[in-house]
Amino acid sequence: MLLPKIKLSDIRDNFSYYECKAENEKYNGSFIEIKKNEKEISVKVDLFSRIPFYYYINKKNMYGNSSFIELIIELKNNNISLSLDYVSIASFLKNNCFTENSTYFKEVLRVPPGSKINFNCNNGLTTIEQYYKYEPETLKEDNIDIIANNYVKILKSNFQNYLDQNNFENVGISLTGGFDSRMILSLLDDIKIKPTAFHYGHKDSNDFKISKKICKEYDLNNSIIEWRDLSYFKNKANLILHESDFMLPLHHSHMHQSIFEQKKKVDTIFYGHFMDMQMQGHFYNEKFENNTDQVDVSSSLKEMWCGKESAFSVLNMKTFKKIFSEDVVENYELNINNMLDKYSYLKSDKQYEISYLLNHGTRRAIAQCQLGSKHLDYYIPALQKNIFEFVWSLDTKIKKKRNLQKIIFKKFFEKNTNLDFVLDNYKILNLKNENLFNKNISKLIGLLKHPKINILKPYFDFWGKEYYKFDNYKNWMIEKILENESLFDNKFIDKSFFLLLKKNQANFPFAFISTLFTISQFLVFFKKIN
Repeated sequence: MLLPKIKLSDIRDNFSYYECKAENEKYNGSFIEIKKNEKEISVKVDLFSRIPFYYYINKKNMYGNSSFIELIIELKNNNISLSLDYVSIASFLKNNCFTENSTYFKEVLRVPPGSKINFNCNNGLTTIEQYYKYEPETLKEDNIDIIANNYVKILKSNFQNYLDQNNFENVGISLTGGFDSRMILSLLDDIKIKPTAFHYGHKDSNDFKISKKICKEYDLNNSIIEWRDLSYFKNKANLILHESDFMLPLHHSHMHQSIFEQKKKVDTIFYGHFMDMQMQGHFYNEKFENNTDQVDVSSSLKEMWCGKESAFSVLNMKTFKKIFSEDVVENYELNINNMLDKYSYLKSDKQYEISYLLNHGTRRAIAQCQLGSKHLDYYIPALQKNIFEFVWSLDTKIKKKRNLQKIIFKKFFEKNTNLDFVLDNYKILNLKNENLFNKNISKLIGLLKHPKINILKPYFDFWGKEYYKFDNYKNWMIEKILENESLFDNKFIDKSFFLLLKKNQANFPFAFISTLFTISQFLVFFKKIN
């Protein structure tokens, strides 16, 4: 996907973009269709809104853009007033991503994934049709070998078709030491494609070390950026956030430096997001495996959004209530309840997975790819419709804890298990020698390496434990936030919070601080255009 620049007011009749170029496959990848005439405007987006479309409707006028920032500038140039949506911004802070289709403003929304918006130009009536319901087909096949074979077959066909249809000569891969990019690398190797590898990070992280070993093992041309400091991100923070539409916390924009190396050397980047078989494959949670008690399912999901820190939320509810007004907290909880009710018709595991997929997935993980695709083609293989629906139909018992991924490697790509894998960005797994005995040994080593026990030297968890300390990154963000403290409305964040921030910086998670930094820079931008 190469993100098209779309401004609704520049379109005379129709506009369309399809990532998959063949007529019979155009709805298999990212797409957007816009139809416009004197009577009606319609905008249809793909299953995951990979090409985002932000819109504003006032009486009989509709404004729209694929860039949130460009839309805001257009609205201000037309003297249209906007009101900050404190509940949505608070949700961004609590969860590290905007939820559903919200933005910084009450009046500006995003067309929901798998939906079509229709606007009647004569009476201003707006309807949103959700054409895709995320209801998985029942998978009749339960033979794990056949499932693994079909998975590989679909992906290989998709890879080949995508490369053929787009005539890409130079292929790149965003490489890590983990399962997802190794799977992509294995599939590319199987169709005789040797990509250029791109990686970045701290030299002491296992991710960095193993990525270098992979490049050597496969004799890959590569561009590996060793971070000696974070001056690039500090100096270019405003540019990075502007390009991300201020929709990403700064620390999640970590690929930005690598994008320009990619643009010089390749035509497309294969990106591993979502290859982890969705949430039950990656963040397995037994509460949602075949749970038929809907009250319990809803309660457990609500706790993840409105309780302690979880896979969904970086800020616990106790701290959230101390920072934000009572009105903001009440409306946040109401929004979460409404969101969870929308998909209560799904099975328990799918309710859990879709909570992540349509929030953290479409508003953060895909937003990272959208940042890259403003510069060159970014391809997310796991989100092509046919492979997504195949994985979506699998029971938790088949894919949980990366079981299916492991089987695929052992069955089809055994030579690619010679090198260790990295789990959760820092833990080491040797898949080639994995058995019950070695699993127990690994668990024991992990326990002895735990910082609280500290018998063995702990893993160097750069992305989880060291990133915020590196080059004083978190403290630098806090200094910049405090410089713009006056831009935060007291109705939104109590001023006493900033006193707490000055005195007890360690009490606030890095992800929260990074998001707050992004928001503070957005408020600076908004003040300028006002």
